[in-house]
Amino acid sequence: MSSYFAAAFCLQCVLSAGWPGCLRAVWGTRFPGALIFAARYLACLLGALGVCLLAMAPVFQMLRELKAQNERLQELQRLQEEHGRAMGEHQEAVRRMHHEIANHIETIQALIELGGNAEGYADRVLEEYRAFRAVEYCGHPVVDAVLYNRALRAQQQDTELELALELSAELPFEPVHLMSIFSNLLDNALEACSALPRGRWVRLRAALEKGGLSLIVENSCPEGAPCGGEGETTKADPFSHGMGLRIVRETVAEYGGSLLCRREGGVFRAVAFLPLATAAGDGKGTDTAT
Repeated sequence: MSSYFAAAFCLQCVLSAGWPGCLRAVWGTRFPGALIFAARYLACLLGALGVCLLAMAPVFQMLRELKAQNERLQELQRLQEEHGRAMGEHQEAVRRMHHEIANHIETIQALIELGGNAEGYADRVLEEYRAFRAVEYCGHPVVDAVLYNRALRAQQQDTELELALELSAELPFEPVHLMSIFSNLLDNALEACSALPRGRWVRLRAALEKGGLSLIVENSCPEGAPCGGEGETTKADPFSHGMGLRIVRETVAEYGGSLLCRREGGVFRAVAFLPLATAAGDGKGTDTAT
């Protein structure tokens, strides 16, 4: 903070002491040295402004970080609200299905007795039941919200999404960090798949094992083409390329974890690991997500 005060003091001195003298020298006298004095004054003023800008650089960086954190919190809130609405709709649909089960059984029995197409009717009923997309994947509210949102996106872009999760409803990591890791890894995979005309697939495996949280995300991507890794981009905006994986790498590093990425042929693989001991030791074990 001392550099900020020094810069401010320097600028104040120049403005308060030099400005009137500069005006008098340039406009109120005929001495040739007036222009030289004015030039020196302006140089001093510009130097003071430069010192101020350099001193304020950490403040600007902090403001950018706060803005990014606020955006992540807003995204987390939006995902949880969306997931909450989906949970309510799903529960209502399940109640309706339970109410109709008895009717379906009676209809199937009648078709069997009358020699009707009971098998075809049963297949249609099963297909109707399968149409209800799962909204609870592991019980953790933040992870479930992210997965529900990305599952909808995968369906919209005709990408097969395979999920295998062995997680508990409570995890010793900050909710906003979990949201950032899961969403960025899946966004990276879905973005890469969108460049394929067919054969789009994404696989996510997440489990508590070997003393930590392990995430493995694999996806199909065009051979020889960028598929969203660090330094690669499939987006029109070059500023944001590779940003997702950089955010994940920085986040797992806060817990002493790691992120490894590799592409072999037409498959991109990202492996993230967050130690549980580090999360608990840093006091990040309170999961307050609702």
